[in-house]
Amino acid sequence: MRMEERAPATPPGESQAVRPWPATYELAEGGSAGFEPRPGDLYAAIDDLADGVAVLRVSEWPDVDGEGRLAFPGEAVSVGAPAAELQALADAERTRHGQLAPTRPLRVGDTFALREATAGLAVTVPDRLADDVQAVAAAYGARTTNVRDLPRGTVVELAAPLLAAGALAEAIERELGPRAAIEPGAGLAAGELVDVSGAAREAAKAAYYGAAASALSEDAVEAMAPGEPVVAAPGVFDIRMSAAPRTEPRL
Repeated sequence: MRMEERAPATPPGESQAVRPWPATYELAEGGSAGFEPRPGDLYAAIDDLADGVAVLRVSEWPDVDGEGRLAFPGEAVSVGAPAAELQALADAERTRHGQLAPTRPLRVGDTFALREATAGLAVTVPDRLADDVQAVAAAYGARTTNVRDLPRGTVVELAAPLLAAGALAEAIERELGPRAAIEPGAGLAAGELVDVSGAAREAAKAAYYGAAASALSEDAVEAMAPGEPVVAAPGVFDIRMSAAPRTEPRL
C-alpha cells in the first residue's frame, strides 16, 4: 500500500466506533467463523513456553475501534498453566469448533478466547482453618471443588476465576500467613476455548500501522508520496539516470 492510499488516522478527540472485538477463525472445511464475545470472556496470549509451563497474559475481552485496533480494559495478569494440559485443551476445543490445524503444537504468541475460565489452587492448612480458606475464596468468586484430610493438614481445592487467581492466592497468604501452603491445583479449565491467533496477529498489524500513520503529519505524508519524475538538466549528472538501460549496442 502506498502511503497516500492509507486511510487517515482519526483526529484526536474525534469519536470512533468502538465495539467488542468480533474475532474470526479459519475452519478446516474452508471459510471462517466468528467468535461472539459475551461479558466475562477473556483474552489470553501465550507469553512464554519453557520447562513444561505455558505463561499466559490474560485480560478482559478487548474492544475494537473503527481502524481495527484493540483496546483492553483493566490490567493484564500472568497465569502459569501446565503446557501439556493447555495443549490438550486447545486440541480438543479446536477440534470441537472445526478449526484449521486443530492439533498443531502451541507456540509463543498463540491467542485464545476463553469463556468461564478457571485456575486451580490447592491450599493446605491446619484443620481448623479450612473454613477460613473457603470464606476468603468465596470473596474472590472461587468455588471449593474438594476438601481432603491428610496427616499434614486439610487440603482445600479451589477453582478460581482466571483473572482473580493471583489476587486470591495473595489474599490467602495475607490472611493466613505461613499457616497456608498454596500450590497449583487442577490447572487451567474453560467452558469454551477458541483459537483466535490469526485474528490477533492481524489486529497487531493494524495497531502497528495505525501508530505509524498517526505519527506522520499530512505534510510529511505528502512529501513521501510519489511525485513527478525528476529530469536532470543538460550537463548535470543525476544518479537516477545512471540506471537507465543502454539503447545503443556496444562495439
